[in-house]
Amino acid sequence: LALLSFIAEVKKDNVIFAMEEPEIALPPHTQRRIAKYLLEETTQCFVTSHSPYVIERFDPSQIIILRRSAEAAVESTTVASGTTLKGKMYKRHARRGLAEAMLGPGVIVAEGITEHSALTTVAAKMEQADPDLFALDLAGITIFPVDGDGSLPNFGAFFKALGLRTYAFYDYKPRKAEENQKFVEAFDIPNEIPYPNIEELLVTQTPVEHQWTFLSALRDSGDQGNIGIPAERPDDNGVRANMRKALKSNKGNGYAARLLDLCAVHELPVGITDFLTRVYEDFPKPTPASQPDDEPADEEDGEDLVGG
Repeated sequence: LALLSFIAEVKKDNVIFAMEEPEIALPPHTQRRIAKYLLEETTQCFVTSHSPYVIERFDPSQIIILRRSAEAAVESTTVASGTTLKGKMYKRHARRGLAEAMLGPGVIVAEGITEHSALTTVAAKMEQADPDLFALDLAGITIFPVDGDGSLPNFGAFFKALGLRTYAFYDYKPRKAEENQKFVEAFDIPNEIPYPNIEELLVTQTPVEHQWTFLSALRDSGDQGNIGIPAERPDDNGVRANMRKALKSNKGNGYAARLLDLCAVHELPVGITDFLTRVYEDFPKPTPASQPDDEPADEEDGEDLVGG
C-alpha cells in the first residue's frame, strides 16, 4: 500500500495501475485494503483475481470473467450480464461462494445448508471409491447453498447468463406450472427430489442400522438436546422418527454429513448418487494427451529389443 501511495502521489492522475492476483501471499484483510485503495485512490486500475475478498469489493458492472474456449480463444463475460440478482443479494453471497462459483464451468445450486452438506459428503465418498471420476473440485464445479427454493431460479439464471452449466437440487412441493417453468429455464438440470425435505430423503434412503449408530453416539455424547433418544433401540420406525427429529432440529450442526459418513458407497442415498452421477457424466476426467515417445514399438522392434 505504501508503494502504491508513493507512485500515485508522484504521478498524480497519469497512472494506470495493473495488478495480477494481489491476493498472493496476503491475508484477507490486506486483500480488502488493497482493493479499497485501488477503488478509492486511483483513477484507473486493472486487477486480475480469483479471491472473493478482492472480487466482492467491485461492482458487478466492473467485473469481467475471462475464459478460454475449446478452440483456445479467450472469451469475456461481464458479471452484470447476470441481472437476476439484486445488489443486496449479490453482496450478501459474494464472499460466501458466489465468486468461486461464477469462475467455474458449472455450479450446483442447493436449496439449503443440509442439501449442501449432503451433496458434498456423498461426492467425496463417490470420488474416493472411484478414481475414474473427475473430482468436482478439480472440474471447477461449486456446490452453492441458498436460503430456500424461492431464490433458486434467480441464482440459476444468474449463473446461466455467465455461461455456466447449471444444476439445481431442491425439495418437492406442489408448484404452479409457471413456477416449474422458471426452474426449467434457469437450470440445465433441475433436480427435484421426490420428498418434501432433504431430511426425509436421508431417513428413507440410508440404512436404519447406521441411523441408530449415529443416534446412540449422539445420546452418549450428551449433545442430543431435546431430541429424547431412548436408551434401548426402538423399532425401525422409531429409529427413523428420532433421526428425522435430530436432522430437522439441528440443520447447521452437520448431522447429515455425520450420518452419511457411516455409509458405504453402495449404501448412500440413490436420490443423491443418481443426481451426482449426471454431473460427473457432464464433466468426465480429461484424457491425458499422448506424447510422441509414448507410441508402442511395433512387433518387429519388440523382437529386436529382446534379441530375437
